[in-house]
Amino acid sequence: MKKILTGALICASLGSLYSQTAYDVLRSSENYYSGSSRFMSMGGSMGALGGDLSAITVNPAGLGVYRSGEFSVTPEFRMYNYSTDAYQQTLTDFDYNLKLNQIGFVSGYTRNRDDGLVSLNFGVAYNNLADFNNNRQTSVLELPDTRLVDMVAAANQADPSGSNSGNLSSFYEGLAYDAYLINYDTVNMEYWSFPSDNFGQEGELKQDINTTLNSTGYLGEYSIAFGGNYSHKLYFGASIGIQRLVYEEDRMHYEEDFVDTTADFHSMELIENYNSNGTGANIKLGLIVRPVNFVRLGVAFHSPTVFSMEDTYTADIVSNFDNGDQFEANSPRQISEYNLKTPMRLNTSLGLQFLKYGLLNIDYEFVDYTKMTASSDRNSFQMDGLNNEIENVLKSTHNFRVGAEGRLGSFALRSGYAYYMSNEGGDLNKNNDKSLISFGAGFRGEDMFFDVGYANLVTGYKEMFFGLDQVNYERRLGRLMATVGFKF
Repeated sequence: MKKILTGALICASLGSLYSQTAYDVLRSSENYYSGSSRFMSMGGSMGALGGDLSAITVNPAGLGVYRSGEFSVTPEFRMYNYSTDAYQQTLTDFDYNLKLNQIGFVSGYTRNRDDGLVSLNFGVAYNNLADFNNNRQTSVLELPDTRLVDMVAAANQADPSGSNSGNLSSFYEGLAYDAYLINYDTVNMEYWSFPSDNFGQEGELKQDINTTLNSTGYLGEYSIAFGGNYSHKLYFGASIGIQRLVYEEDRMHYEEDFVDTTADFHSMELIENYNSNGTGANIKLGLIVRPVNFVRLGVAFHSPTVFSMEDTYTADIVSNFDNGDQFEANSPRQISEYNLKTPMRLNTSLGLQFLKYGLLNIDYEFVDYTKMTASSDRNSFQMDGLNNEIENVLKSTHNFRVGAEGRLGSFALRSGYAYYMSNEGGDLNKNNDKSLISFGAGFRGEDMFFDVGYANLVTGYKEMFFGLDQVNYERRLGRLMATVGFKF
């Protein structure tokens, strides 16, 4: 016997809705600057140097350094290594793809003089800011716990009298109820399930559990920038940035009574799909001062990016019982439209130029993630809760990037390092810092240039699995890129 229960495709009023979390909206403001091979090879650290189309994402005053027109494009080959450490076992996975990391041009007007206004430049560029591809998986045998414990608790809180099952969330415990995983006991006046009833009884609950999270997406920025050069001592710039965020996430939770410790129940599978798409705009202002020939000091202000977001969420559950019965329940399709304002950013930079033999740049960036806010005319109550969560679980960060370039004639060797401080304030991930190591090489000719680079970004995340053990997730993103450019 198989029964299918399907919800209407509406932004439903049935039961409670899925709510965004601080970690959902954090994607819009976590920037791991990337772009051209030269920029990436130097760890994304060129805030006081400029002269690169990707550097304008940090400091648009770098556009004023240009003395000729330029076009460049950077394709990139990305390699993903995923690992999960849980319950004394390690699960690994690998993936790869090809992306466009950067493309753009700069052109301008140069006066034949070295004092006063020397030049004005105009540039248009696209640069990738973040990559959301991820794969997390956890597999545990004979775990003395079940997701149904939480679903039963949620049901008893939403409908304690059992008189109105419509109060159950049509995205969570209501699905379990429709799939006959939980039922209402009219004698004891409470919701229950066979697996959850065995919870806490030694030897009576042994669930084989497998969970996965697969996500794809990106955050990219299209920049329209202006820059100028005043007496080769002061470089100034401004840009308008249009950011595009695309994210899709699929979660699967499967549990099975493999050793048959629970009556009637055999298995359940919960599948969740979450999509988030948005477009936002910002303004960046920057200055680079050259007090002496070999020193450059840079400062840049990034306004908050204001996004218009649309999120969709669906959930489906399938239950299987020992007698062969199977039931399936599907949630409505929830659509959430809201506005999101990311925190402002402040960048300061120190650049050193050693004649024609090399460059060194150090960037410092401050970001206060607690200042991120969400708003919606349709659901202000939910947004207020989200803003409170942002303020309580996130924190301000201090990020550092350093890059060096050594030159020998037309050839250059480069290396870089970036440190991104954890933006989470909770005990579990408060020290979850990220780091990037990079290196590369390049050739500069009279009319063209060619650069190659490699960067490795390591990110991690910790969570408690059913409150019993800590699970450590890690993603190593290796990026092999090549830039070809032409001067005009």
